Amino acid sequence: MPFSRFLRLVKLLVKVKQSKAKENLTLAAFVGFQMGAAGDKNFSQYLESLGILKAMKAPPSKDLTKEQAIAKAEEILAMARKKRKVE
Repeated sequence: MPFSRFLRLVKLLVKVKQSKAKENLTLAAFVGFQMGAAGDKNFSQYLESLGILKAMKAPPSKDLTKEQAIAKAEEILAMARKKRKVE
């Protein structure tokens, strides 16, 4: 199996495990909610207070600004030039 395929499978496995863990937390929170642990909050407010609802939202994207992308490209070029001089 190629290493890149292995890495993709590991990433997929991690996502599946995280999804299962979030689902289990939500189910456990629902049991607590039914037993009255939320007080006068509704279920979504209760999940937010526990920090579970935030965990279920998609993470913010890591988009680079134009300046950050240019700086990163220059850094990569400098490393490539340095490596070429060493060889």
